[in-house]
Amino acid sequence: MGFKFDKEQANQEFSIKPEGDYTCIIDKIETKKANSGNTALNFWLKIATGQAYAGAYLFYAIWKKKEPNDNDLAVDGYNFGQLMSLGGAAGLTDGKEYGSLQEYLNDLSGKTIVAVLKHREYDGKQYEEVKSVKAPECQPKAGFTTAGTGNSPLAQSEMDSIFGLNNNNDNNLPF
Repeated sequence: MGFKFDKEQANQEFSIKPEGDYTCIIDKIETKKANSGNTALNFWLKIATGQAYAGAYLFYAIWKKKEPNDNDLAVDGYNFGQLMSLGGAAGLTDGKEYGSLQEYLNDLSGKTIVAVLKHREYDGKQYEEVKSVKAPECQPKAGFTTAGTGNSPLAQSEMDSIFGLNNNNDNNLPF
């Protein structure tokens, strides 16, 4: 079925998402430069499935500091504290060493975080702004335990038991 363009139906203003917490995946990271000359890392946060606005994007910027300290200089002058907060929310390994900012950003890419969305007013208009990020709440199901020691994976039979699967009956699979 086709359609025809109707200029009068064009939405002149974009709608903003309601304030709240959105579980997101860090989908893309790029640098952007403002008209003022300031540079920021711009994080494209894709809203995860299973919630309102799934597939839409939120944007989170971490700007270069005008007067960076030694920690900021280690990450090319960007706000070290904000980058560490983002890494903590994404579940990066505490104490892991990185040879460069790019290596750290590569580690962040694809990770899941929760973006705290607020609205701000500028020039009489409302805009979305990710004010902070935090770790997703992960609550294991009752009785869930890890098998083995350290990072050892669960044996297949233990996983089948935890998820109520029987290797002999594919009818129990959720897909």
